[in-house]
Amino acid sequence: MKSSILFKEYTRLVSNNRWSLQQIVFLGTLISLVINYLSSGMVHQISGNPLVDQEIDPTYWLAMILRLPAIFRGTLAIVLDSILFLSCLASLFIPNQTYSTRIFFIAHFLFFILYNLYSGHHYINIGILIMSFPFVFKTNERFTAGFTFCRFLFCFMLFSAALWKIWRGNLTHFDQGSTLLLLQFKSLLFQESSFQYKTILFFAQNRMMGQLLWLGMIGIELLFFWGFITYKKDNWLLIGHLLFFAGGWFFFDLYFYENLLFLITLYPVLKGINNLKRKVLREKQHPTALSNLASGVPLPDERSSSRH
Repeated sequence: MKSSILFKEYTRLVSNNRWSLQQIVFLGTLISLVINYLSSGMVHQISGNPLVDQEIDPTYWLAMILRLPAIFRGTLAIVLDSILFLSCLASLFIPNQTYSTRIFFIAHFLFFILYNLYSGHHYINIGILIMSFPFVFKTNERFTAGFTFCRFLFCFMLFSAALWKIWRGNLTHFDQGSTLLLLQFKSLLFQESSFQYKTILFFAQNRMMGQLLWLGMIGIELLFFWGFITYKKDNWLLIGHLLFFAGGWFFFDLYFYENLLFLITLYPVLKGINNLKRKVLREKQHPTALSNLASGVPLPDERSSSRH
């Protein structure tokens, strides 16, 4: 299939499945918020003095100049967290409106900035922040453009991370992989007998194997260059990111679960969502709706209402 034809097919799938995509994003968001709450990770549970370090950029300096950490304490911190949950639920269950999605995006932006300030580190779990953005738009045209842009950001995030590692000499520093494993698990490596820790110990003690593991992670990130120029390699990007996530969890104790939301921007996932919806419609015996879907006409509940 030619790239131009595939692009039209991609944007058609995005436009026709807006409500389904919104449900997926905000269901994943709700699960993430519940996890944050249970692990005492909401603003009212962690609020304190911001930690200034070398990672601070102008966005965080502006937040401190505006005294946002001081403002969102106590009652206002609880209000912010409550708004996050309520706007997420409204976005999940109430279609054809953008009020709740806009409120959520603003509230989550504040949450993201405050959380990173309190923790003193820039976490890269940005899947919710980025993937909730397209749903603030009223029209399907702008939503589709925003959603497609999220796919570009997904590819840029991983590919630029690989370039940054290469620039810092990771390809020639042959102790990088094993050193990272030792630093990550130095207090546990000799206390555990599980398969995971035995595997980590093997890679940590074998310099070449540790480096090959690290280079493999960088190689997966480099694959996302293809995402800039074609949709034809999205199957590889899907497999690559799942391997990257699994490797980050298994070897480096990194849980970028929010970033799994980016996977719905890949063509095979979008196609799978659309096919699943068609199957459900077929089982419910809605011939008119199924005919409209096959001809490229969005379903009523997938359209963005221009009245909101």
